[in-house]
Amino acid sequence: MLQMIVARGEIDIFSYLQHIRGERNGLVQTEEQYIFIHDALVEAIEAGETHITKSCLPKYIHSLQCIDVTDGRQQPFKVIERQYKSVGAYHAGKSQYSTALKICNQSKNRDPDILPTDSHRVFLSPGSPHEGSDYINASWLTGFYNRKGFIVSQHPLDNTVSALWQLVTEQEVEIMVVLTSLDNDDYRPFWPTSFGSEMMWDAGYSQFTVSLLAMDEYFPRTIRLRLETGGVAREVTVIETTNWPAQCSPLSRVFDLVKQVEEETIDPAGRRSSRPILAIDRNGGRQAGTFCALMSLWQQLEFEGCVDVYQLAKLYHYSRPGIWRSQEDYLFMYCALEAYITNNGTTIPSPVDIDDWRNGYQLNGCVRVSKVYTDSVDQTVDKVWDPMAESLRIPPDGQESASLLRHQEEATMSEIPMIEN
Repeated sequence: MLQMIVARGEIDIFSYLQHIRGERNGLVQTEEQYIFIHDALVEAIEAGETHITKSCLPKYIHSLQCIDVTDGRQQPFKVIERQYKSVGAYHAGKSQYSTALKICNQSKNRDPDILPTDSHRVFLSPGSPHEGSDYINASWLTGFYNRKGFIVSQHPLDNTVSALWQLVTEQEVEIMVVLTSLDNDDYRPFWPTSFGSEMMWDAGYSQFTVSLLAMDEYFPRTIRLRLETGGVAREVTVIETTNWPAQCSPLSRVFDLVKQVEEETIDPAGRRSSRPILAIDRNGGRQAGTFCALMSLWQQLEFEGCVDVYQLAKLYHYSRPGIWRSQEDYLFMYCALEAYITNNGTTIPSPVDIDDWRNGYQLNGCVRVSKVYTDSVDQTVDKVWDPMAESLRIPPDGQESASLLRHQEEATMSEIPMIEN
């Protein structure tokens, strides 16, 4: 059906499904499947090709700031605005937060706008017969190597520290990334800060004892802890940093933390740990989500030579709604990747001026006309970008317009000589 959209500029889902069901009756059996096909095609048309190769990423990021004049609005969207709108299109209902919104659990949440959904929350073994003992404000996020590669959580409250250590124990977490600035009584270290001291917590049926083994002096610093519970002791590593990623200058230095954590996941034999990484910020939101996303995208970039920011951001929003607060959070990940690739201090591009667009001036290098990129509103580029060949077209929407295709087909047909009988 995507090929039909490219070739004809139109789609008839009903007729096509009717045809393939005639060939194989068992295909598309439920209404949910039928709706899913519509949703998937709409997303493919709206977002387009988002799996971008390393060499094409700078051009692609530049194109995201172009005006999309295909929507016919008085104030047309930029491409990135359309993408971000699609990223946050999912809105979880209250029924999805049934556990987080229980009266017994409400005091365990710092921010009522960032809560774990029932489908993606981390379950604790009930530590007592009391209701809510299985709850912690923490969500699973997908990693590049593991479907449950990360856990994102808020900085623990006084009444949830024991639950956090229970999570670390039950999920066998080996690495915690603490992005919270520990600058006041509301956000304190939840581990011993002096040698020879211990901290103990009671989680009902379990007790946890934590002691300090080693600690670096400078940030981002590595802290080695000994966690003991049920007579079993093991080492847990905390990597603590402050004001990340705002303090990273040039922008490419945001990946210094990613690389440091990556090194901790590899053992001396070169094997990668399959345990989830626990990322913590004040509310379990933007900072922790950005770290997990950038680490996954960095691994994808190193392994595949390409990235898909859009799909990962959308998946994270679905897993933990509210994790992205603004379009700038989304654009930041693109710009950080560009800075890493080009090894410079790339800054976020400036927005397009709408008055200049109306007057037909060149805007940030290009203006989008019928999903094809031009240097001005009146001039159309008739060459399509092949990502492998790195030719002209930049692919935020992935497909060239039907009008351009029809024009090319008509031009080709007019060049074929007519044969008279």
